[in-house]
Amino acid sequence: MFETAPNALVHYRAGKVRALAVSTAKRSTTASELPTIGETVPGCEVTSWTALYAPAGTPRETVQPLGAEMAKLEILPDYADRDSQVGQNRA
Repeated sequence: MFETAPNALVHYRAGKVRALAVSTAKRSTTASELPTIGETVPGCEVTSWTALYAPAGTPRETVQPLGAEMAKLEILPDYADRDSQVGQNRA
């Protein structure tokens, strides 16, 4: 099964599951002992993304500021640190 790093790493580190590989193109900085899928199956990579949704018809004056604030997260040091701690790698 494929699981997100925040969920999987907790159980992997507790010895409750056996991790076979990470699905990213590069090894995780927080679980560097795990190979990438591409090391076993050349060219294989699985990625994911997160989305924020609003109901259809939500006013533009509500959506635009929210989108702008969400875009700022990625450049905040705390966000980058948390992103790294949960095993995500940025290309």
